[in-house]
Amino acid sequence: MKQRLHFLMALVLALCLTAPALAAGFTDVPDSHWASGYIQRAYEEDWVHGMGSGKYAPAGTLTRAQFLTMVTNAFFSDDLDKVSVPDGSPWYAACWSVAQANGLQTGTSMERLSDLTDSVSRYDMAQVIVNTLSGEGISASDSEARAAQAAIRDWSGVPAGYRDAVSGAYALGILNGRNGSFDGTATMNRAEAATVLCRMDDAISGAQTPDTQTPDTQKPDTQLPSSGEGGILFSCPTITLYPGGTYSLSVLEHNMRSASGVTWSNESPELLRLNGNGSSVTALAERGTGYLTASRNGETIRLTVRIIPTADQIALSCLSTTMSVDGYGSTELYVFSTSRFYNQDCTVTWTVDDPSILTLEERTSSAGNPSVRFQARRTGDACITCRVTMADGSTAEEYCFAHVR
Repeated sequence: MKQRLHFLMALVLALCLTAPALAAGFTDVPDSHWASGYIQRAYEEDWVHGMGSGKYAPAGTLTRAQFLTMVTNAFFSDDLDKVSVPDGSPWYAACWSVAQANGLQTGTSMERLSDLTDSVSRYDMAQVIVNTLSGEGISASDSEARAAQAAIRDWSGVPAGYRDAVSGAYALGILNGRNGSFDGTATMNRAEAATVLCRMDDAISGAQTPDTQTPDTQKPDTQLPSSGEGGILFSCPTITLYPGGTYSLSVLEHNMRSASGVTWSNESPELLRLNGNGSSVTALAERGTGYLTASRNGETIRLTVRIIPTADQIALSCLSTTMSVDGYGSTELYVFSTSRFYNQDCTVTWTVDDPSILTLEERTSSAGNPSVRFQARRTGDACITCRVTMADGSTAEEYCFAHVR
């Protein structure tokens, strides 16, 4: 079952009784649209324009010509004023001339004017972004690039020619992942393009902008103990931290009692700081996925640490529970006001990685929030995933781990 999230119902009702505010006057970009602020800003700066009939077409697929036009409008307007093209040239010919003069197309699949009618891929967008920012003396550090590479799930599939661009654009926060992957062959839409322009401008001016693209998510590893009753495990094998956040660490015996004699190791020092002798972990990066390992008596288990800005997070009332067979548990979705999912229409889905251990029954809590009740069917460890999806395709996930003993 899927549910729609409606927070602050009085406000929603009030909005239904009044005419919606529109970003930059575009009839298809109400203020409630996730990118309305970016589209408004880009329009006021004369970086982007409408598609006619009072529409911006935020979900419209972005062409190479459109993106180069936006970039040259935003960052090379003086050059555009000096360019003249022959009569009868395509509308984007002047922008192509400026792009070539500044090397914006270097390393992309855009080699000639006729190539610009195709959709722009995320690979080519990353390359144009990095080419533009490098002209301003802006680039990711080596450690930032390595952290980006570690966070991108499909990094091994990124073509060699695009790797510097992908890690650079990701590390600088201009382009982020889609469900943990970069998905470089995918296209971008016009709303995302306005967001990218604002982020590029903020990078140049040294400002910071909130993240509005698909959050980086990592499928959790439930990691059953490897040596029966003597094994060790985490109550939550995957945890979520906001940038700068700290989490107290603990390791459990298979009987769910605290384990002693554990040695910790930090696999991701560029993303995480392991405090003391493993008493806690602190997030050092703005975004990414890092790993810690805990070892005892020849057994090693791995903790996944997701670093996600609060604007992209959701929360559950229960993240871990210990149960007996035939016992019941529940967890409820919370969306805090700091999250961009707050007060938005979203679909919510609940899944479990091993239905033979847990069965799920979706419900609505007394507070009106989506929740799930689960029953233990046999011993083992299972992970419940709550996924929230907005209309623009942005998603967030959080996990509840059940240990049935």
